Amino acid sequence: MKHSTSLQALNTGHSGTLSTIHANSGPQSLARLTTCVMMAGVELPHRAVRSQIGDGLHVLVHLERRQGKRIVTQVFAIKAYDAVLDRYDLEPLHGNA
Repeated sequence: MKHSTSLQALNTGHSGTLSTIHANSGPQSLARLTTCVMMAGVELPHRAVRSQIGDGLHVLVHLERRQGKRIVTQVFAIKAYDAVLDRYDLEPLHGNA
């Protein structure tokens, strides 16, 4: 499923979803998701896309592969997106935030 379609589904009353994206950290994955949505040709301003991500996502889990095994290295609650500061309010729940 395209990231733009996933983002739209997150904000239309669907009860939940699970998705993956490649990034080097949990917070970096939010920037990567924004980029993927914008590259899909979505006709929304950057901050509107980030706001939709902040409204639609609640938990962010980052995994790393170490010695052939995947381990959870970070877990964040996504509390909100602050449009004035252009940043997400992330609450670390596990790992090195």
